[in-house]
Amino acid sequence: MLSVLSHDNADSDGEDADGFAAKLTVGSGNVFRYAVARNNIDDGWDLYTKTDTGAIGAVTIEDSLSYDNGTLSDGGQAGNGDRNGYKLGGEDIGVNHVIRRNIAYNNGKHGFTYNRNPGAMTVSDNISIDNTERNYTFEAGSSVFRNNVSCRAGSGSNDKIVGNADSSNQFWSGTNGSRCASYSGALNWSFAADGRLVVTFGGTRVTR
Repeated sequence: MLSVLSHDNADSDGEDADGFAAKLTVGSGNVFRYAVARNNIDDGWDLYTKTDTGAIGAVTIEDSLSYDNGTLSDGGQAGNGDRNGYKLGGEDIGVNHVIRRNIAYNNGKHGFTYNRNPGAMTVSDNISIDNTERNYTFEAGSSVFRNNVSCRAGSGSNDKIVGNADSSNQFWSGTNGSRCASYSGALNWSFAADGRLVVTFGGTRVTR
């Protein structure tokens, strides 16, 4: 999926309407690039797996943006929604997704969450800012983390990382690192003429 916006999806129980849902029985080869998921009642991206149907195909999400999920554009919310930016699994089934050069901003729960995916995901060059609970939540698996950034305007929960994470990452543990100065101010985005997603904070373009 290339250069597409998905927003304000909602359902009667407020629990299953995501921006993009590559889950349950989806096959291999799915790629999301230059995509935007905002103001959906549940998650921005949902890669959920179930034991009943087994592992889905590995998904690639790159150069994309997920923000304000869990709250509709009109301010509506639902108590059952998960409200994550990128929800990457389910039910302890390992799938080796590739998650790179994405932004999670101001989602109602986690920015990026493994959601019980104990696989070996590639998680690199992502930016996660001011998500309500954690910017990054990975509590199991052997995923590889490189050059990810986590920032907050105020206080919040420390990121949880299990896997191969080196010093190229700047996760949040009570204070912002030096790279966070580049991601302050209002979020704006647009699609360029060639379809690429252009994201700015305070008028400064995000480059990764």
